[in-house]
Amino acid sequence: MMGKARLQEQLLQENLRKSGYISNKQAEEMLGVSVSTIRRLFINLEASGTAVRKHGGIQYLPTPEGSADYLFEQHEALHESEKLAIAACAADQVESGDTLFIDWGTTTQRFCMMLAKRLENDIHNITVFTNSQVNIHLLCERCAVLCIGGQYRSNRRDFTGYLAEESLKNLQFTKCFVGCDGYSSTLGFTQFDFPSARINEIAFANSRKRYILMDSSKYGAPATVGFAKGSMVDVLITEVNPPEEMLPPLQRQVKEIMVCPAKKQPEPTIPLTCGM
Repeated sequence: MMGKARLQEQLLQENLRKSGYISNKQAEEMLGVSVSTIRRLFINLEASGTAVRKHGGIQYLPTPEGSADYLFEQHEALHESEKLAIAACAADQVESGDTLFIDWGTTTQRFCMMLAKRLENDIHNITVFTNSQVNIHLLCERCAVLCIGGQYRSNRRDFTGYLAEESLKNLQFTKCFVGCDGYSSTLGFTQFDFPSARINEIAFANSRKRYILMDSSKYGAPATVGFAKGSMVDVLITEVNPPEEMLPPLQRQVKEIMVCPAKKQPEPTIPLTCGM
């Protein structure tokens, strides 16, 4: 039989996966235990590698993007309101007649949800190229969607590799929208894995206007591989102002920083009707 402490840890883990962060007070109310017990539980969770203690609470530590154990589903619920705010602003940048590249990821997933709603109402004649199976499902009934091909990675629900890269080299886009895994003043915008970074790099080179969608949890948290060099980024869309110390390097790399504050809002429901 599972011990009481283990049951408490399991309950905390389940709630952390959904919310991304639990404060000391929330944990006390959830479990009905003392501050000292919460402290011990938090220490155990941190030691297990599933979370990291922060001032006043604990934050979920999902499997890194670059890990072979990464699962798309683990990251879907994290920073939900931030992703939706960024996605709504990004969707407003699309115009009728655009040819877009949209990469894989949970933020671009939200962007495609918002874009699908706009395609129902006020824009038309959009062509989307993507390396994301998720994006194909979301948009295939509303506009022309083309998969760039390549090797399918089921844990990321994307396509990468030589064939994907060669396809991209022969394409031109009016706009591209990509996410990223981290940003630092030294490495700039980064991805955890080389294939994703290479896809974004080629898409940037072949786009008239380049957008990066990035929530504030990525500031000061560089991943492995840089993909946006020099002054290649036209617009960074985020939900809060960047940290003051990062503004000078950001302003050298980004022409415009668009801040779209997060707020509580219902996630758009888009039926997935295309088979894949």
